[in-house]
Amino acid sequence: DLTGYTGLSFDARGQGSYRLIVSTYGVRSSDPYSAPFSTTAEWQTIRIPFSGLRRRTAGAGPWTRSDARALLFELSAPAQTKAWLELDNVELY
Repeated sequence: DLTGYTGLSFDARGQGSYRLIVSTYGVRSSDPYSAPFSTTAEWQTIRIPFSGLRRRTAGAGPWTRSDARALLFELSAPAQTKAWLELDNVELY
């Protein structure tokens, strides 16, 4: 239950495409609540408000924050390229 928080903050650096994914009890499909984010090779602080999490499903309402199972970080890159991500100071706000 994350209803007492409004988002996630963390320091990050890396190379690739990234997404914060929130696995929930209410969504048991391959369309979780998520938010993309970007970074560079230099450390920077990233803040993702939970109100910015969305699903691809048309008409899916906002996430209620009451049924979180896990916070996941996804990274991806084109084939034959390197992707990396370093995280520090991960905290709820």
